[in-house]
Formats: sequence, structure tokens, C-alpha cells
Amino acid sequence: MGALHKQSFLVRFDECDAQGYLRSISLFRYLQEMAIRGSDALGYDQAWYKTRQRLWVASDTQVESFSPILYGDELEITTWVGSAQKIRGVRNYEVRRQGDDTIIAQGQTSWIFIDSSTGRPTAIPPELINAFVYPSKQLTSSEALPILSAASANAFTVEKKVDWLDIDQALHVNNAAYIGYIETAQMQTLAAGGWPFTRLLQEKSWLVPQRYRLEYKLPAELGDILSISVWKGNSTSNGYLCHYIITRPRDNATILRATVQYQWFSLEKQQQITDPVEANSTNW
Repeated sequence: MGALHKQSFLVRFDECDAQGYLRSISLFRYLQEMAIRGSDALGYDQAWYKTRQRLWVASDTQVESFSPILYGDELEITTWVGSAQKIRGVRNYEVRRQGDDTIIAQGQTSWIFIDSSTGRPTAIPPELINAFVYPSKQLTSSEALPILSAASANAFTVEKKVDWLDIDQALHVNNAAYIGYIETAQMQTLAAGGWPFTRLLQEKSWLVPQRYRLEYKLPAELGDILSISVWKGNSTSNGYLCHYIITRPRDNATILRATVQYQWFSLEKQQQITDPVEANSTNW
């Protein structure tokens, strides 16, 4: 039977954005690291997988943030595997501040067990299922955000070349790196719609991602030229959904599809606010 694994993280200066909030890419890196350490703690480290030519590949990730995480915060992250069968395991995460039982972020990732010699899914060994699954704790999460299969006709598109810093030990773009891709594309899209970074500061407003869902389709590799399509979806009471599709034009492959729910946040009042009317009506 599996177990809960807990780890502390101190939010560093370089992990935060211009407002001192923990970047989403940094949070995703914490969760990814917790998946590795959670496996290590049960006796299945990277050497174990390498010897057997096995690895885990993320297929779907959902993350919710309930409160901004700030520079200097001391975090405690808990992870456990909620279920595993056939080729898929589901790992859960909860994020708290040290000494406070309030959950400030949580997430769930579906991982596929892969034979690295063929690149194809393979059955999870019974010993791993028995060692990993911790059925005594469940994650209470919101309904999954919708993932759209085709870009809108009015999508804004940017280009990104995969460079060396994006690649991990599996020799493809690291899962967390895609958060950097879509957030950069989001800022470029806002700027094109009349809301550059400087105007956001002038208006003392900031777009804070509250919920993420990423669906990983195919790996991208060093040197790939990627096309990132961004378009605004339905508005919510104080924000909106934004959809993303990343493709590789050279073979028309879909690399990733994602949806993010953003909320407007007042930098002056340090609280959620209603959409600025002009920003909400911007047609991009």
C-alpha cells in the first residue's frame, strides 16, 4: 500500500513574477518534482526505471490555485497516487503554507507508464500498483475545464522555437516548460489586444490564473518550431477562459491542448475584481 509523501519548498525570488507572485511554471515544477520524490521515497528511483527501460509520461494535468503564493512563502506539498490500473496512474497534490492546514493549491496528473525502448505504453507491474496506490485519501476537485480540439478562427498565433533550456532528461520539452510557452503567448495576445504589461501596471490590475488543464499529446524536441494559438473563451463573473493549442507545422502534429481560467486581481486592493470592461470586450 502506498503512502503520503510530504516535502517543504521555500519560494525563491527567481521563481516569482513582476508582482512577487509565484509563477505558474514554478508551481508546476514543484508538483513535477514531488512526483519524482514520491516515487523515490517508495524505493522506485530514477535508476530503477532506467535499468528496466521504463518511465512515466504525463497525459493530462489539472491544477487549481486558491490563493496567490508569494516570494518567501514556506510551502508544504503533499502527494499520493490515488489510483493505478493497466497503463495509467493518477497522482494527486495538495499545497499548503507551513503551519497552516488551508489548501492554497492542488492538482492531479494522469501518468502513462511507457516502455522507453519502444516509446509505447506498457502495463504497470502489480508490484508498483501495490506500492504506490494510497486509497485512504481522496482529492476534492472542481469539474474539469473543457479542452477544445480546434482553434477559433480569430485565434492569435505566435511562434516558438524549442531551445536547450526547455529540454529535460527524456530529451523532449519538459512538461512544466509548456506553462511558460502559453503564459508568454498570453501576454503577447493581451498586448496585441491593447493591454500590454505597462497598461496592466497603470490600471493596477493583473490577470491571475486560477485553474489550469493541460492535455499532452506528443513530445516536442530540441529545435522544433511550434505554433501556439490563443483565443478567449467564455467569460466568468470576474475573468474568462482562455484556450491554447500548440502544433508543430512541419508534420501538422498537435503537441498540446490547454485551457486556463483567469481572474482579474487588483494590485492595489490585493483582491479579486470584476473585469475591466474594455479588457473583457477586447476582440482577439
